[in-house]
Amino acid sequence: MRRLGVALVMLAECGGGDGGTEPQVTVSTKFQITDVRGTGPSPLDQLANQTIDITVTLDAVGVARNETATCKRLGLYVTEAGRAARGATATIVQDQIFEKLVGWEADLELCDDPALSTFALQSDVNELNLIFGCATVPASANVRDADGLPVMSSFTASACEATILDVVNNRDLGASGFTMQVVTGPAHVP
Repeated sequence: MRRLGVALVMLAECGGGDGGTEPQVTVSTKFQITDVRGTGPSPLDQLANQTIDITVTLDAVGVARNETATCKRLGLYVTEAGRAARGATATIVQDQIFEKLVGWEADLELCDDPALSTFALQSDVNELNLIFGCATVPASANVRDADGLPVMSSFTASACEATILDVVNNRDLGASGFTMQVVTGPAHVP
């Protein structure tokens, strides 16, 4: 999966939550792990052929923007995201993934050619890397500010792929063909 956004111009600014209880951005997804590669064994092996059902919330976000000649990217990041897992794998996901991955980033890249626009949710530390990337972003996500820069809004991205990499144990878990629902707070972000 291609890495989202090549930085030519990078602007960083601080966003802020509304100070209340509603997060600025909530990303939810549910998918089945269908691909297991590497030498392992890994504590994540128990997720093979199982369904992962999660929600990640980002509040009081930091904002990063960059652009190329044809695409503009909005990155929202937090040092500690709200994380919730549901279903039969909730304990494994909570203990083996969420306990390690606390900082998260949501990237929306809008391109002049809408077919090239993407969305990703990612987190990584030395021993564990995770990225959920979607190759199809609906037209409803093409929201821009007065300067033409992307603004995060509510939408459902599709044609998504997941990679969960246990670096320590050389185990790579994957899934494809699922959706991710992005819901913003009371207004677009930022």
